[in-house]
Amino acid sequence: MGTHLLTSLKQTTATHISDHIHEWRQRRRLIKFWIPDQLLTDWFTTSFVGPIARDIVMGACVTEEQAIARTQYLDLVYSQSGTLYDYLPDAPRPGKSKAPPTPSVDGIIGFVNPSSKKTSANPGKQNSNASNRNTSQATSNSSNTSEVNAVQSTKTDKASKGKKKGKGKNKPDQPK
Repeated sequence: MGTHLLTSLKQTTATHISDHIHEWRQRRRLIKFWIPDQLLTDWFTTSFVGPIARDIVMGACVTEEQAIARTQYLDLVYSQSGTLYDYLPDAPRPGKSKAPPTPSVDGIIGFVNPSSKKTSANPGKQNSNASNRNTSQATSNSSNTSEVNAVQSTKTDKASKGKKKGKGKNKPDQPK
């Protein structure tokens, strides 16, 4: 009946609590029939490693969502108290993972399209498009950029905020 998707799920000491909850919810969505909350709560609780499961049970949760909320709370408590890695010693630690480097920020917001460049049937048209490029795009590796958005902000001083008082009340604001 598909309940094996939930009953077979077991957290390892290398899996963070939030990742395990995410996996539980994904599997739960695959089951299209009603299951009593008592069973779901029991299956969810027993899917965690021993000490975490014990702490979930101590919360006296009745429904699956109460158990999930309790577990999320415990994740926060464990993280802040420094006991998370006592329970999950093999879990990846922040700052020590080999995550791919993030690109540097240069003031331009955009994305790179991984698909190949589109070629035009008219080579003269390609040259005119290339000559119209922005200089900031031309200096960076923009051959793969499909969209670039520039962000500009202006600062306003305290005098221009709110209601004006005194003789200068009717003067129009000068653009800054």
